[in-house]
Amino acid sequence: PDMDVTSQIKNRLDVRETVDAVRTDGYCLIKGLFSPETVAALNAEFDKAFDELPPGVSTGTHPPGRMATIDVQHSDQASLPITHSIFQSSTIGEISRTLVATDARVNDKILMTNETKAMPITDVHFDAERALKIMIFLLDTDESNGVISFCKGSHIENSAYRNEFIKQGGHLLDLQNVASETDMESIDLEPVSGPAGSMVIFDTDCWHSGGCLEDDTKERRIIRSRSLFGGQPPLQPARFTPLWFRRRFNVFVPPPPFTIPGRESTRGTARR
Repeated sequence: PDMDVTSQIKNRLDVRETVDAVRTDGYCLIKGLFSPETVAALNAEFDKAFDELPPGVSTGTHPPGRMATIDVQHSDQASLPITHSIFQSSTIGEISRTLVATDARVNDKILMTNETKAMPITDVHFDAERALKIMIFLLDTDESNGVISFCKGSHIENSAYRNEFIKQGGHLLDLQNVASETDMESIDLEPVSGPAGSMVIFDTDCWHSGGCLEDDTKERRIIRSRSLFGGQPPLQPARFTPLWFRRRFNVFVPPPPFTIPGRESTRGTARR
């Protein structure tokens, strides 16, 4: 199965074209990358992760449904072999390392989310920590069941804002990364639909939104990995430093260096 998955990726993913698309547009969609047999195996591993909680797998709060996180470094790769083989393939690794420009481990965290409630999955936002995310649809996914949408090219302006914010002494937890009403007047979100087995690779500095299920009979199943871009300060201040104490007890917390009217911060999460 590993060799089959590897060949599917190598035959359909051109490293240079993918890297160029993400750098230019902020995202790249590869429709129907994986075969129906691979999708079936991924769905079986998806269920196993939630039902059996293999080593390295933990569950967390996710209001639209349920979420499991795989700590790749401490997980039992034999328990979820297809999932691990995809995100550890040489092609995915090369794409990730080229884009994030870091010596740190790439695709170190894998998230599985299962949305079943008719509510917005995320705000229109860009992530507090800039990351490259690689997402696989386990079901046919469109606007009826929470397809993700992007504002093409918006990662360029948002990255510039982030860099200036950090340069002036701002902390990522204060980054105003939720779109305001004024922002929404110029944000043109494009839904990225695809059949089960499709892959989306994107820069989280793009304005994006997880959409919304049409009703409670709909379902979304997603597996995605995360690789942090290099050169960023940590999201959380180091423990026991003055800033850590100030934030922990909410006293003398320095204000952000500058603010954008109407924008809010997710405080490091995908939702306010």
